[in-house]
Amino acid sequence: MMIRFFTFVRVHYSSARVAARGSWRALSCVATLAFLSAAASPQIGQDVGAADQLSPRLAEFLLLDAEIAGINRRLTVANVALCRERIRATGLSIVTASEFAGDNREALIALAGPHPIVTGVADLPISGELRFGDVIVAVNGVAPVPMIARGFATTHAIYALIDAHAGDGTVQIDVLRDGAAAHALLRTTPACVPRSQLRSSGLFNASTDGRWIEVSSAVAAFVTSPDEMAALIGHELAHVIRRDRTPHDGKRASPAQRERLADRLGIHLAARAGYNPVTAAAIFRRFGKRQGPLHWLDPTHPGFTERAAAVEAEAVAIERYSGPGPMPIPAELLR
Repeated sequence: MMIRFFTFVRVHYSSARVAARGSWRALSCVATLAFLSAAASPQIGQDVGAADQLSPRLAEFLLLDAEIAGINRRLTVANVALCRERIRATGLSIVTASEFAGDNREALIALAGPHPIVTGVADLPISGELRFGDVIVAVNGVAPVPMIARGFATTHAIYALIDAHAGDGTVQIDVLRDGAAAHALLRTTPACVPRSQLRSSGLFNASTDGRWIEVSSAVAAFVTSPDEMAALIGHELAHVIRRDRTPHDGKRASPAQRERLADRLGIHLAARAGYNPVTAAAIFRRFGKRQGPLHWLDPTHPGFTERAAAVEAEAVAIERYSGPGPMPIPAELLR
C-alpha cells in the first residue's frame, strides 16, 4: 500500500513553469542553462561535456531529483534514531536511462549506455571527486547490473548494490569521465531507509512504500523553498517511522488521523534536520488554496485548512522552544 500525502489531482505544467518554480533551488532557467555551459557547484563539479549532451529540460529534471535527494538525506540522517530500519547512506544520487522514455531515454543511453550516471553527491568524497554525468562502472570493484526493465527497477538494484558494500563505512565508486577512468571514495552515514525519487508526472502527489519516497514533478514544481520540500518529505518519512503503511500492534487510528499525526511529526523531523518549521508549514496553507474543495474528495485525508492550522501551531511551538537540544517529540506522534 502506498501512503499518499496529497489527493490525486491532475495539473498542467510546462518546462518553463517547472524552471520558474525551481527558483527555491537557486537554479532559475537561466542558471540551468549557465550550468550547461559553464561552472560548477562545490559538491559535484559538473562535467560540461556530459551536460552538453542533455536537453535543458532533462538537465533541470536531473538537478531537481538530486536536490530533493539531498533534502531527503538530511532528514533521514538527522532522524535516524527514530527509525527501525536503517542503511548506511553515501549521499550519492544516480539515474539510469530505464527511468525515462522517448528522447530523454535515448539521450541518457547515448551518454552512458546501460550504466547509471551521477547527478549529485551530498558530501565531498574522502578522496577523488564525482561530477555530474560521470558514468558508474563499478562499486567496490563490482559492476552494476545492466538495465533490467523500464521504470525504477534498475536504479533500485544499483542502490541495493551500493548498500551491500556500505557496511564498513566507505564505498569506492569507479566511473568513466570523457572516456577516462576516475575514482572516488565515499564515506557512509547511518540513515533511515527511505530514499527519494522524482517521477515525471502531472499527478499532484507524493507517496511512500516504506523504502522509497516518491515525489511527482507536478508537486515539485509547486514547492517554493527547501523548507517546504522538507515538510513534504518529512510527512512521508513520518509515515515510515510510525509504520503507517502496514497495520500492526493493534493500531486503530483512522486514515485521516494518521495523516494529521504524520503532518505534525513531519514538521518535527524537518526542524531536527535544520529546516525552518514555520516556513515549512506554509506549504499546507498553499496546497489548500491550490486545490480548493478538491481535497475533500479523498475521505482518507483531512482538509488542508484543518491540516494547515494544526501544522502551523506545531511549528510555532517548535520555534518557541527554548530548552536544550531539539523540542521533544510528543509521544502521541510516534504511536
